[in-house]
Amino acid sequence: MEDVPYRDEDGQLFRRVLAHYSVPAYVSRAKKVEDAFAQLLNDCTHQRQEWLTDVRSRLVVVCDLVHDWNILLSHFADESELLALRDLCRSFDVTISASANANIVRSCRRPLEALQTSIVRFNRRWRTHLSALDLTSVNQLRDGYNRYYLLEKECAMLSARLARQGFRRLAPITTNELLALFFLLWVPALQYQTASGEYTK
Repeated sequence: MEDVPYRDEDGQLFRRVLAHYSVPAYVSRAKKVEDAFAQLLNDCTHQRQEWLTDVRSRLVVVCDLVHDWNILLSHFADESELLALRDLCRSFDVTISASANANIVRSCRRPLEALQTSIVRFNRRWRTHLSALDLTSVNQLRDGYNRYYLLEKECAMLSARLARQGFRRLAPITTNELLALFFLLWVPALQYQTASGEYTK
């Protein structure tokens, strides 16, 4: 009986199917980097929203007292501060009250001071929180991406030129980068009335 030459057709077919349906290493690596960064942003967003609750409540109290933004102007160091307050309210989807008493200017003082205190407290707490985050695992994934992504993609595509297309090295995530994405809030610069009736910062 003659020997039949060995042909691994089943094995070759299996490898072709596996290559077609399995996720290449470079794709898996990129997804892990993306997922880790997305999770970091999600965690920051969740914590930030939780801690901003008090700031929004203070904004609502202030806005419920006035029917015209200009009523608050005398409490601020300059007009730009009032514009900043309006922008802050807009970002929190808070509006002034259409039914507020037109003669209630003095009662805005303490709510504005409470708002100022709340924002200062949030900023201090938020900066501390971001500074304390352990970014080691996220940055290790980014470092691995920089080291091995091109090699893995080149092995999969059999082309260094194609592998380099669209590739961009990833810098480590830093506290400053997170602060740029999740910035500190503007702090109102209030002015105070002296015994002589003059205003001072």
